[in-house]
Amino acid sequence: MILSARLDPSAGLLHADGSWRWHPSNASPVLDESGRVSAYMGIAREITQRKQQEAQIHHLAHHDLLTGLPNRSIHPDGIEPKTLPQAWSIHGRRFP
Repeated sequence: MILSARLDPSAGLLHADGSWRWHPSNASPVLDESGRVSAYMGIAREITQRKQQEAQIHHLAHHDLLTGLPNRSIHPDGIEPKTLPQAWSIHGRRFP
């Protein structure tokens, strides 16, 4: 008899090189004739690249491509006046 259990797909593992690796997995205990767990059967896959792409898409959706400043989706009331000078001077160029 096999029971099914899904582990948290958002759980990350810290790799030996210090980076995070993402591995969603499914695991099922295998029961013997007496109903005790005799083994586990499961599958896991690495989705680290997908997680990195999702983070990049999120950043692009919430930051101006030219200035890197947060866009209006982060500031629902618009851009605060104190952030405007940063946006006007990018790489030594002045924007009106």
